[in-house]
Amino acid sequence: EYLQIYCHLQAICSHLTWAIENLLHDGFINQTFDVYEAFPLWHILCTFISQATGLTVIPARIMFLVNGFIYGFLIIVIYLIASKFFNIKIALLSSLFLCFNTEALFYGMYSIPRSVIFFLEALFILLLFYEKTIIYKFLCIIIIIGLIMYHTASMPFIIFILTLFYIMQMIYRINKNERIINFGYILLILIMTLTYWMFAGVKVFNSVIGSLFEKASDVVLTKSIVITPLSELFNYLQYSPLLLFIIIGVMWGIHSSWLNESSKAFLLLSLFLVPVTLPGPALLINKLAGNFNLARFGEYTFLFISIAGAVGIYTLFYYLKKFKVFVILLFFIMGFLIVLNDFTASDNPLVKRPFYTYYFNEEEIVSINRAAKIANGYLMSDYICCRYLENTEFADKVHVLEVGQDQKKLLKSKYNDIILIREKELLKRPVKLFTSPNDKFVFEPSLSDTLDYYYNDSIVWDSLNHCNQIYDSGSIKLYQ
Repeated sequence: EYLQIYCHLQAICSHLTWAIENLLHDGFINQTFDVYEAFPLWHILCTFISQATGLTVIPARIMFLVNGFIYGFLIIVIYLIASKFFNIKIALLSSLFLCFNTEALFYGMYSIPRSVIFFLEALFILLLFYEKTIIYKFLCIIIIIGLIMYHTASMPFIIFILTLFYIMQMIYRINKNERIINFGYILLILIMTLTYWMFAGVKVFNSVIGSLFEKASDVVLTKSIVITPLSELFNYLQYSPLLLFIIIGVMWGIHSSWLNESSKAFLLLSLFLVPVTLPGPALLINKLAGNFNLARFGEYTFLFISIAGAVGIYTLFYYLKKFKVFVILLFFIMGFLIVLNDFTASDNPLVKRPFYTYYFNEEEIVSINRAAKIANGYLMSDYICCRYLENTEFADKVHVLEVGQDQKKLLKSKYNDIILIREKELLKRPVKLFTSPNDKFVFEPSLSDTLDYYYNDSIVWDSLNHCNQIYDSGSIKLYQ
């Protein structure tokens, strides 16, 4: 029931589904791709597989099938990378840690263009072990091209990680012939990325540069920990045992006489990536968390985090032989928390966060589309509903539902605007609406700073008593 649409703050599958549907119908990339015109390979891949296999399923399911297939191979690649640095047991544990990694689970379900990037990044690092021959150098360059073209906005993160890896190798004074990553590759990736941005990704380039110099938001981005501290504590608790495993693994590794310098450099890099991977104090700085999109680092570092965590649990097993049961129990607690938190299981978590779910069910989708078809004016609804409709044929009708400055009444632009309320969702969680800086309707609202959560007991819903209810599907209600 929940496979239909999967929404997220930065990009939603409805946009990708809409673009793929247009690609299947028209056979070429058109304006519906918007910013994705700079990296359409994911859409082309899903379209090709849909046509080549003849599967008669909706594009959303094709996307999820392709993503699952790719992540299945990612487990094997992580094993092969870990086996280059450590023994077979640690390599197997690394694959296990990947399967229980929050980012890997989340993005394994979240089928988007950068889903392929994680696999290509890992494959590139694996190929670096063999790049001494011409054929493997050629394959490395092909992978670099793939990285840039599949999701060009990911390149600053990858370049940063590879540069940091190179610095770790310099710290350990690893011989030039024994280095995993050389400066030449980093320079080549940087030049190729900038060249691609200049000629094919101007929108992405302007967006990246603009975000760096844009004023940071005045809103506290981490206010959820103040609103619901206990809920947030539980949902972030899985990082505690993981951090413990990483620290133990790195501390043992850098002092071990069993490991070579490259392995130590890899572990040290994993430790340096922890502050930008795991939620921490850096997210309190709006410039880093918002403008620099710091939270995305976890998408590109989970292979390092998984391998370092595997080294940690292996170390505990080796040195705490009398406490193996405790180590196993700690790992299972971590796995339990990772699988059942509100990020990886937002449809049915153990402890719910009182914020919007990432899912629409089929009944909601049918009702939302029907409402959009009959609307003559604006169709006004909560933020997530608007994000879905913005990437459909009804984009010109959608408008985020606005609330007056006193938060006591809903605002409309004219009498024939339709207000859409996700009734069942509102009973479970608050919905995100736009709070007007005054009591006047804003035709082009800023969605960055003035969105607030409104619960079902808010006085603002009393203003619906003055509207006519024109539709009720059980989960969706329409007012005019």
